[in-house]
Amino acid sequence: MIEYYCNLVKEYGGKLTAKWVYGMVIYDGKEPKEYSWSKSHFYFVDKPCEKRNIGYPLDSMSIMPECNKYFVDLTEEDKNRNKENYKEDDVIDFIVNNCSK
Repeated sequence: MIEYYCNLVKEYGGKLTAKWVYGMVIYDGKEPKEYSWSKSHFYFVDKPCEKRNIGYPLDSMSIMPECNKYFVDLTEEDKNRNKENYKEDDVIDFIVNNCSK
């Protein structure tokens, strides 16, 4: 996966601005309820870091612009800088409010 995406990034100049967009749908048998959220932009680069986050291979080629670090090298403080668009409580509220009968 890392090799594939690094080659893709190389084709477009070695660095791409990207943004993760997430979505969730809950269907109760009547109508679907939709919720989406995103995280701030970051960069995909064509030179991956040697470190890996298990389950998140693309973290090795993703850089947070605010601190110019690979995602695999981010501290908790670094990660907290990037939470303005993502509120975990909002996602939990959506699930709870749409799954309870």
